[in-house]
This record gives sequence, structure tokens and C-alpha cells, in this order.
Amino acid sequence: MSYKPDESTLIAYLYGELNEKETQKLEGYFQQHPEELTKLRELGEVRDLMSHAQDKEVIAPPVFVDDTNIRPLWKSSSIRFAVGMAASILFLLVAGKLLGPEINYSKGELRISFGEKTISRKKK
Repeated sequence: MSYKPDESTLIAYLYGELNEKETQKLEGYFQQHPEELTKLRELGEVRDLMSHAQDKEVIAPPVFVDDTNIRPLWKSSSIRFAVGMAASILFLLVAGKLLGPEINYSKGELRISFGEKTISRKKK
């Protein structure tokens, strides 16, 4: 029969909360698996160290004490400006894609147009 105790049984053994029958069964397991007993003893050492640790009161920093001065990020003027600029550029890009942009440069003149191409006729 292969018996392997679960974690709650090991912790109960560590704190001395097991009855005599379960304790004997667990000690038999430890005789067959000494590495598990070593791990449990290490946990016991950690428990002993933690029992000597003193609780210390932690005072919250003043930044988090007063919530009245905190403004949401989207209400910041710089964020609103950046989002407005990004929305404007996005609008122009979508409008340009839908209308079909045409960009020409000739004779020192830059022409940007949207929509159908119109042919201008020069008079002779």
C-alpha cells in the first residue's frame, strides 16, 4: 500500500494536531522517505523563526491618505490635448482613405487633393 500524506496532514503533524494513529502512520512514511522528514523539519525551523518575528505597525504614506487631491488621468489637460490630437489625425487619415487622396509636386508647388481627379485645361 502506497501512502502519501497530503499537505494538510503534514502541517497538522508539524503543529502536533494529529491523533496517535495518524501520527504512527506518518512516522512510518517518514522511515521510508527520510527526505520528506527533512523537508518537514526545515518547515518547522521556518515556523520557529517566524514565531519570533515582531509585528510592526505600518503607517500609510501621506500620498494615499488624502484622496481628494487625486485627479483621474483622463481629466489631465495634457492627456486630453494628446487624445484630441490623435483623434483629429485619425479622422483625417480615415477621411483621406475613403475619399482617395492625391498628392502632386511639380514646379515648386505641392498639391494635396481628395476625391476624383480633375483635369485642368490650359487656354492657348
